[in-house]
Amino acid sequence: MATKEQVSAIMAELGPLMELAAVVEYADVGTWRLDVNDETTVFVELDEDAAVLTLSSEVAALPSSTDLDRLYRLLLQCNGHPERTGGLTLGLDSEDVVTQSLRLAVAGLDRSGLAETVAGFLQRLDGWRTIVRDFNAAPSAGDPQDTTGYLRV
Repeated sequence: MATKEQVSAIMAELGPLMELAAVVEYADVGTWRLDVNDETTVFVELDEDAAVLTLSSEVAALPSSTDLDRLYRLLLQCNGHPERTGGLTLGLDSEDVVTQSLRLAVAGLDRSGLAETVAGFLQRLDGWRTIVRDFNAAPSAGDPQDTTGYLRV
């Protein structure tokens, strides 16, 4: 099992490896902030007891729509298929912002594995941002759930 110090060392290497704008550690609470760019921040929290890291980020504000049930259904469909999403979950925070999170075991964690996981997390974040932000746009050919294939792991 990786210790907090080992995870901290991996996180410090992640910034230059992924060319992140910044990696900020909050050592007293075992969390990190990954500043990807002006629009994207990923928070990483270590649960030492469970030996997992949780990545989380804001997707987008809940769109004003008369058809939010369709969006909620899509989010629930994603959450209901962890085998297709690699465990990615979507939800709403207290301010009606759609959030994305992913838990991963720290056992055997290394910088290249974490970089690959973060890159996949960011790719899916981009996809979900497009879906949520454009939700009120005219429907494209096919149901929105058909556009989420690239969100698979």
